[in-house]
Amino acid sequence: MGNIDLDKSRAERAAEREGKGEGPTFTLGGETFALPVEMPYNVVPHLASAMSGVVSAVPRVFETLLGDEEYKRFTEQAPTMDDLFVLIEGVMVEYGFNDAGES
Repeated sequence: MGNIDLDKSRAERAAEREGKGEGPTFTLGGETFALPVEMPYNVVPHLASAMSGVVSAVPRVFETLLGDEEYKRFTEQAPTMDDLFVLIEGVMVEYGFNDAGES
């Protein structure tokens, strides 16, 4: 059997990104927030729930993506549900899911 070398794949993706800068960012209330360069696996269940209409999953998406301190700073900007849904769509596009509205 062959070997799927995720270390090699990560190194190749990192080399591709090197000239492109850091991960995606977004701005709310004059504050800029940085997202990870690649979407972490532990975000996927929350994102899938949020995209399928489970509204309670939406905050978990950003809490998981941003981490505790950044999430606290984010919530201090009083995002609305509309902000969050726009942000989810943008995050999906930034991470290469071109059909963000389709599941």
